[in-house]
Amino acid sequence: MGEWMSHQATACYLLFGMAAGAVACAVGSRGGTEEQPRVRVRIAGVMAIGVFGLVLGARPVRADIIAHLGDEMQDAQHWTEAEAFYQRRVQLVPESDSAWSALGGAELELARRAALADRADRFTRVVSALAEARRRNPTDWFHCRNQASAERVWAAADPAGRATHLAAADDFYRQATLLAPASARLWTEWGNVDAERGALHDAFGKLEHAASLGDVGGATSVADAIFRATDINVNDPDGRRRAVAQLRREGCPTLARLYTTPPDVR
Repeated sequence: MGEWMSHQATACYLLFGMAAGAVACAVGSRGGTEEQPRVRVRIAGVMAIGVFGLVLGARPVRADIIAHLGDEMQDAQHWTEAEAFYQRRVQLVPESDSAWSALGGAELELARRAALADRADRFTRVVSALAEARRRNPTDWFHCRNQASAERVWAAADPAGRATHLAAADDFYRQATLLAPASARLWTEWGNVDAERGALHDAFGKLEHAASLGDVGGATSVADAIFRATDINVNDPDGRRRAVAQLRREGCPTLARLYTTPPDVR
C-alpha cells in the first residue's frame, strides 16, 4: 500500500510540474506587466517542487518497471535473467521487502538447478535474500513461510545436511503460524515437514488442525503419502479401515471421518 501511494504521489508531482510549466509558458508569451515577474517566481517555485518530487519518486517507479521485467523472465522460466532484474530492483529500493522476496525466489530456482559444487553458495544466497525480506517486514508471515520452504528445498538437495535444514524449516513454520494461526495451508506444510522428519504423531496433529481450518485437500494429500510410506493402501477398503483406526488413535477425528469414504468421493 505504501509503495502504491508513493507512486501516486510521483504521478501527481509530475502532473503538477507539467501544469506549472504550461502556465509559465502561457505567462511568458503575454506582454510584460509589473505582476509578471512575481508570477514567474511563484511558478518557478512550483516547478521546483514538481522536479524535486520526480527525483524522489523516480526510484520506486524504475523499480516497478524492473520488477515487471523480472516477472516476465520468471514467467518464461528464464531464471538467470529474472535474478539480474531483481538484483537491480533491490539496488534501487533496498527498503522493499517484496523486492528481496522476489530476488530470493528467483535465486531459489537457480539453486535447485545448480551444479553440486555451486549448490551451497547458491542456497546461502537464497537464505540471505529471504532473511533480508523478513528483516524489512518482520510481521509478514509469508516471509517466514518462504524461509521454511527454502530450507525444505535445501534439505532435499543436501542429504548430509538434511536434518539441519528440516529442523530450520520446522522452526520457521512455527514462527509463521504464530503470525498467521488461521492459515490452513501453513499447518499442512508444517505437518509435511514433520512427516519428512519421521515425526508422524506431530504430523497427524498438524494435518488434523489444517483439515479443521479448511485445507481438506492438502491435509489428506499429505496423510495419503504418510500411509503409502507405512504400507497402508487407502484405495483399498481394508486399508481405509486401518487408516481410520490409526487416525482415531492419533486423536484426529476430522481426518478419520474423511477416510471413512472412498478417495474419489471425498
